[in-house]
Amino acid sequence: MTVTAATLEAGLVEVSRILEGFRAKLIEGELVDLQGMDTKVIDLCAGIAELPPSERAGFEGQLNGLLRDLRQISDVLLEQQAMVDEAIRLRETGGA
Repeated sequence: MTVTAATLEAGLVEVSRILEGFRAKLIEGELVDLQGMDTKVIDLCAGIAELPPSERAGFEGQLNGLLRDLRQISDVLLEQQAMVDEAIRLRETGGA
């Protein structure tokens, strides 16, 4: 089955919406299941790579947005990990 630019664009919009929701949940301290997101992103990128160059160029902004969304989730996870590490350190050292 040939994937169209419109299908890929809709897929990118969906993934971006899902990632925004994940980020909001993470900020609230909720757990999220990221399983399968890597496959969705890989499939979308592979589909875009198969498009003719004239159609591929139109995805630059959306791909940059996707990268931004992923970086924001990474930043939230790194902040949470730093807080957990600090809590462990404080507990192990008796709060010193």
